[in-house]
Amino acid sequence: MMRRQLRWGASVIKICPRGVTVISDEAKRAGRGVAAHAHAKAGVMAALEMDSCLTIEHGTYIDEEAADPMKRKGVLLVAARFIIETRMQNLDHLPPAIRAKMVQFSEADKQTYALCVQNGVKIALGTDICSCDPSRIASAGKSGMEIGYAVAAGLSPLKAIEAATANGPETLGPQAPLSGQIYKSRLDTRAT
Repeated sequence: MMRRQLRWGASVIKICPRGVTVISDEAKRAGRGVAAHAHAKAGVMAALEMDSCLTIEHGTYIDEEAADPMKRKGVLLVAARFIIETRMQNLDHLPPAIRAKMVQFSEADKQTYALCVQNGVKIALGTDICSCDPSRIASAGKSGMEIGYAVAAGLSPLKAIEAATANGPETLGPQAPLSGQIYKSRLDTRAT
């Protein structure tokens, strides 16, 4: 699977904690980074053992033990509050047990986000938006709301804008073009 994704031109490989060692080794060999989709601390810690781990996507249950190596290794937290906040606005459609779990999950995610900001973990903004239909509540075009959630988590407005723009290319590691940033000294300066 990993080699097939590389042949198809993948710039970064997103994984779940299973199969971490093989994926990490193959990504490193191919000069790629790994994006670890992990909510639980165990998955986060397993991902942080990989040399090729560039990001923790979500990281809902990160604590200080996980935040410290993230900062030290330069692993970014890709925060995606928008989708959680959208679900929180629609709790009435969920069964009571799932509703209670969603409230707990949302609160844990808020606390983790703030903890990562306080501990100096670098943040990039994600969304988990899965629709382009503007009539849907979680559609593309609304992702700018992530900046407000970043400020609520403790980032300054300028750092939140940086998380939404300049930090994004870092999630691609060695495959990243120098986009999202403007450098005076670059001949091919461009903003994306």
